[in-house]
Amino acid sequence: PHPSPLSAHRGFFGCNHFVLANQWLEQRGETPIDWMPVLPAESE
Repeated sequence: PHPSPLSAHRGFFGCNHFVLANQWLEQRGETPIDWMPVLPAESE
């Protein structure tokens, strides 16, 4: 399961993990990650 149960008391949401990861990448000249999931299209 995610997030880890070990982080339950420290919290996960609102800690800006994804923002910090992208800032780290950008500081190194790398392309930031688009963290939005790609959802399958609904079939009709």
